[in-house]
Amino acid sequence: MFLSKLGDAEKKAFVNLARIISMADGVFDETEVKMIECACVEANIPFNCIDLEKDEDYFIDIISKSSDSDKKKVLVELTGLVYADGVLDPAEKAIIDKLMAKCNIDRNFFNKTSEVLSKYNSVVDELYGLVK
Repeated sequence: MFLSKLGDAEKKAFVNLARIISMADGVFDETEVKMIECACVEANIPFNCIDLEKDEDYFIDIISKSSDSDKKKVLVELTGLVYADGVLDPAEKAIIDKLMAKCNIDRNFFNKTSEVLSKYNSVVDELYGLVK
């Protein structure tokens, strides 16, 4: 949704955070791999930009130096990712909380984002139902 609007450093940080968050619950399944591959395509960055050596703090620090708008864009995208399976795992929540704290993003923004994304997912599901 917003990935193409980010700078290259933020795009790479997002993709790496997406990988870390996807693995936070101990499961990194094919659906999550596909979502990250799609994010790379949307962001126009190679899938091999994933850095397995650095941890979430490194990538959160990159995002924290971005504009407030870009910080929110990254949070919206990550929120969509963590709710893709319908559940916010405690390990995923911990990373989201760390990102919000470092980026000074209010909990109300996350709550509103979650609410809007839930509505969005419902509309998408309904549209898919129409074309089946």
